[in-house]
Amino acid sequence: MFRPPSDQPLRGACVRLGGSEGGLYDMEGALLASEGFMTLSLAYFGVPDTELPEQLVNIPLEYFQQAIAFLREQPEVAGRRVGITGASKGGEAALLIAATYPQAVGAVAAFSPGGLVFEGIDRTRTFPAGQAMSSWSLNGQPLPYIAYRTDWNALFAGPGPYSMTPAHREAVAAATPEEVVAATIPVERIDGPVLLVSGEQDQVWQATELSRRVKERREQSGLSVQHLWHPRAGHALSLPGLPTYSSVPWTSMGGDDDANAQLQFTGWQARLETLSAAWD
Repeated sequence: MFRPPSDQPLRGACVRLGGSEGGLYDMEGALLASEGFMTLSLAYFGVPDTELPEQLVNIPLEYFQQAIAFLREQPEVAGRRVGITGASKGGEAALLIAATYPQAVGAVAAFSPGGLVFEGIDRTRTFPAGQAMSSWSLNGQPLPYIAYRTDWNALFAGPGPYSMTPAHREAVAAATPEEVVAATIPVERIDGPVLLVSGEQDQVWQATELSRRVKERREQSGLSVQHLWHPRAGHALSLPGLPTYSSVPWTSMGGDDDANAQLQFTGWQARLETLSAAWD
């Protein structure tokens, strides 16, 4: 838990979804706190010596519900609604959690997100392919998802880094209309502002296309949504002032440094405004 400095006015409270990292040494959580947000930085898989799942498979939404309840119980929060922010699968999760628990979550800032639930990521089986499972569960039942159709062994046979976006496009294209509907996150249930930040050169998944789905669905219901995107930015959108990067050892992230840096800055400013709106 990161608390703002004692002389800093409290602007709100938020949960930052950190995937397999997060916690005490989380730079993003600390920076949010420095801007006046009580921040719970929350890992949700792959953390050694914890009870969290090792892989991003069937993560129960109740885990996030309990974390949000804990944050709302803090004296400074006093039961008010909180914001939630995440990137990549954390962006997918942030939209899903806010749609599932609108009475507790009042704003969403999702970076490089997806508006669909995709198959879970179990690198010991799914990458390369194995038993398909959902990323998330609710009430003990896996949520409907878009299954991958890619031959991972063939994809990873050549030299990396590898672009994963074609695999995600292939998965959506191969799904039946009924499967797409079932896997679509009901973002119209989110009660509060929604911020989407994406780069059109994203090489992990088609975040800009997926964000446009979210935007269209919100707008059709007459609801608030903001989509910031850049035609030359990629997937890895870090914090303003930090170095940018377009790939990691095995995966291409996409985008060029200038565009990524621009979107990091504008996205950060918009994130602060969006999260603070949960208390307005």
